[in-house]
Amino acid sequence: MVNPLSFIGSGLLRGLICAVLAQGVGWGVATVYRAIDGDSAAVLGAGLIAFATLLLIAGLWGVLDGRRRPDGVVAHGLTWLVAGAVAGVSMVIWIAVMDGAFADGFDATVLLSDLVSVAPLICGLTAVPGFVGSLLGSTRSRLPATRSSSKARWPD
Repeated sequence: MVNPLSFIGSGLLRGLICAVLAQGVGWGVATVYRAIDGDSAAVLGAGLIAFATLLLIAGLWGVLDGRRRPDGVVAHGLTWLVAGAVAGVSMVIWIAVMDGAFADGFDATVLLSDLVSVAPLICGLTAVPGFVGSLLGSTRSRLPATRSSSKARWPD
């Protein structure tokens, strides 16, 4: 039986860390783009790099989860589903807060629109690679160990 608190807590942690790291990378790349080019149209690359960072972090963390606990496929799926939901909602709220602080002001209709359109995208970009990574990690840990070349005996 899967303890619901364990996958909710670990999903919250994974989702927040993935969101913070992806937003940090995106913000850093956007800052560099603006400093070099000065054109805000070049910031599209920063968003794509943030998405790629999110995919990479979730996938690698999923592989580590699968290797650590290879028999918890259902728990991994639920954990990464919660992580995706947390990452999606937190990134949308962060975008709304930053847009309200530095641009035209806070707009509730834009927030609701982003919650309907952007949050599911972020959820998928977090949950799918995390779950696939955990499946790959669990199958990798079930493979039989091969004989190491350092243990081979050399003829005298």
